[in-house]
Amino acid sequence: MGAKRCSLVERSKRLSNLLAMIRSGKDSKFIRNIITLAGGTAVAQVIPLLATPIISRIYNPSEMGVLGVYLAVISIVGIISTLRYENAILIPKEDMDALSLTFGAMALVVACTLLTTAFIGVLPEDRWRLLNTANIAYDWILVPVGVLGIGTIQVLSMWIVRRNRFKVLAGSRILQAASSATTQVLFGIFGGGYIGLIIGQVIGQLAGCLVLMTTTAKWMLEKGARMSTSRAKENIVTYKRFPAYSLPADVANVVSNYIPHILLGFYFGPVVVGLYAMAQRLLAAPLALVGNATLDVFKERAAIEYRDNGSCRQLCVRTMMALFLIGALPFMGVAIYGPVLFEFILGKQWVEAGVYAQLLSPLLMARFIIGPVSYVLLIAQRQDVDLVWQVSLLVVSAIAIWFGGTIGEETYAILFFSLVYTIMYIVYGVVTYIYAKNPIGSGKTDDYHH
Repeated sequence: MGAKRCSLVERSKRLSNLLAMIRSGKDSKFIRNIITLAGGTAVAQVIPLLATPIISRIYNPSEMGVLGVYLAVISIVGIISTLRYENAILIPKEDMDALSLTFGAMALVVACTLLTTAFIGVLPEDRWRLLNTANIAYDWILVPVGVLGIGTIQVLSMWIVRRNRFKVLAGSRILQAASSATTQVLFGIFGGGYIGLIIGQVIGQLAGCLVLMTTTAKWMLEKGARMSTSRAKENIVTYKRFPAYSLPADVANVVSNYIPHILLGFYFGPVVVGLYAMAQRLLAAPLALVGNATLDVFKERAAIEYRDNGSCRQLCVRTMMALFLIGALPFMGVAIYGPVLFEFILGKQWVEAGVYAQLLSPLLMARFIIGPVSYVLLIAQRQDVDLVWQVSLLVVSAIAIWFGGTIGEETYAILFFSLVYTIMYIVYGVVTYIYAKNPIGSGKTDDYHH
């Protein structure tokens, strides 16, 4: 009893310190950046949420399942397209070095898009039947377009973050969400089928890219910046640890996130994938409202504290505490009333998605709290540790869903996946805290190439 009381007192003290920090204006720039980006991201997340009750009534679970598989494919290839060099853009002290990394990463995105086009062009149609979504084979050209959009947004977003243009980043997300939702609704009203969902995704990416590209080009014109191929090559070599360690780790992470779409499609078909995708859509969007905004700002602040002070543990703890306080009540509501909420919001054909949401609640809560601060492993140059964890996550996630698939019950597959994913993220949080302190002191993080 005493231990519990002590723990409660300690938590109260930490919460009081966090609130006092906000009231006193300490770290005010950090807080303002979070508010700015969170506000824009909030609008960007509210738009598809408002559209979801309409989309759920003009598209069926099978059509949502095709979109889910499409997103899985372009997300996996999109991560590969940059070789994760965008994560190095924040590190160089000189803006021109960062800009050269930006252009180098964009060149890689274009090359990957061309290779994807060539590969899918010769891919036999029957290969798509392994995913039980053969229809996507007829619209293969939209896959490389989606890869180009994802890769461009990833790269230019990091450049915008480096320039502290958080309003621009927020604006691009709002435009992307609005364009995507509007297109999907219009296509759905006129009976566009699954292709309307995919085209809406592509149109949204295009809109977001235009905002980021315009802002980057304007800065270059103002500064008279010119691209140096030799400088780009030099920086690509300098930060070679990112493709060596970050790429495999991040690919493993994305595959882990989308492995349910692929394996559930293989074992149970597109309807189950669509129900699962809708559960993810309705839950992940509100969580990303704060989580993604926190991550974008946390990256910059954590890198500075780790470099200058030799530790960013306190920032990690404050961030995780804030996210826990924000997410606890919503997750509890979904865990208890999931099916009722989904039927009321989406309609009767989506009740089963509410059951899936109940099963996924622990997973999403753990990822919501720990996901943003895990960026510390990149700052600490421990991509090797991150790689081991990500590959382990992929393996156990695949095994969990495979086991449920062999049983022949989709709810077991999702439950097993959620449990192992939650446990792995708790381990991730502990590992992140350990490496949030630099063992060799401050001022040592710029040499990522060693």
